[in-house]
Amino acid sequence: MEKIILKPGMQHWDSFISRLRGHGGCNFRKASDPFDETFECDSTFRFSKKILAQMTEQWPSFNFDIEETIKWFRSQGHMCDCQVIIKLGKKKQ
Repeated sequence: MEKIILKPGMQHWDSFISRLRGHGGCNFRKASDPFDETFECDSTFRFSKKILAQMTEQWPSFNFDIEETIKWFRSQGHMCDCQVIIKLGKKKQ
């Protein structure tokens, strides 16, 4: 089975971004300032790797290539989970 590099616009991309933004990922949420958000990020792709592994388990027909997806994120100038959300994800309020 061919491995898939997950990119914006592909099937399951929105699910990936939603999970990455949520409690199992960077946990984006409103800050004390109503126009600001806060989140957790340790400057790695730890959450992306975990979520892609979970998604591969959930949808076995989508054999996500985790390392190649992370390499693609880096090739686009993204150095961590939160940058993937901020630069590639749709902001959800």
